[in-house]
Amino acid sequence: MTGQIAVSVKTAAALTELSETTVRAAIDAQALPAFRVGRSIRIRTDELNDWFSSLVRVGSEEDR
Repeated sequence: MTGQIAVSVKTAAALTELSETTVRAAIDAQALPAFRVGRSIRIRTDELNDWFSSLVRVGSEEDR
């Protein structure tokens, strides 16, 4: 993804082409691990990649 270890919700949304609301919902549902640094939320890029890769693909058996 990037050379960074962790990214903000805004950057995670941009990298995955999802809305910030969707990324925050995944964090709230504990589907996407995140941590706080002060008042900001950070997501490790390896965990973002794992979560994004685990999403159901359109047209797959699981999508039906």
